[in-house]
Amino acid sequence: TIIEFLQELGVSAGYAPRIWREFGDAAIYEIKKDPYKLCDRVRGFGFKKADEVALGLGIGASSKTRLAAGIKYVLKEAANFNGHCYLLTDELLSIAAALLKLPGVAIQSSDVAEICTKLQSIIQEADRVYLDKYWKAEHELADSIIDQCGKLPPDRGLDIWLGEYDLRTPFPLGNDQRRAVKIVAQNQLSIITGGAGCGKTTVAKAVVEYWDSKGKKIVCCAPTGKAAQR
Repeated sequence: TIIEFLQELGVSAGYAPRIWREFGDAAIYEIKKDPYKLCDRVRGFGFKKADEVALGLGIGASSKTRLAAGIKYVLKEAANFNGHCYLLTDELLSIAAALLKLPGVAIQSSDVAEICTKLQSIIQEADRVYLDKYWKAEHELADSIIDQCGKLPPDRGLDIWLGEYDLRTPFPLGNDQRRAVKIVAQNQLSIITGGAGCGKTTVAKAVVEYWDSKGKKIVCCAPTGKAAQR
């Protein structure tokens, strides 16, 4: 039975109902085929436990199957907890070797290339290694940005508007800020960036008022509640 099978591998019988719900009658077959499915598809079943099952089933400590699972897990953790779309190959190899308790020399760049060739879920681009969904997202975002780039018709009254804006606001724009507002007014897509206290919010406020004065519909988004209050 599934319970006996799991207990032989050192897995608590408490996991049996969850594994059964996920795999049904094919549970034992699916686990033998790829034990790392357990951490991907069974709630609460971590990578280390799945790795113990894999080793218990005879998968070699330095086998490509185990290396691929470790690399996939490291990339997933890097995305979920650090927001990384990819890891550089050398960093990935170092983290994966530590996770799998292998000597650093046990995993080579050629192993990553071979795994990426076999698996569609991992992609290597130059010295960057991605999970496929983040590679696709990054490229789709880049294509979207390119599509949106372009110049807007010049507004000959912009300098007059900026002068009037400075007269009515308690925070007149500095030279760099005025330049930033002009760039936004002349381009379909702009990114306002800078360190804390450099005046990004002041620029954003002026940009919103400018487009509002042109009768445009304004949609503001904020990633945090604190920013949204502004």
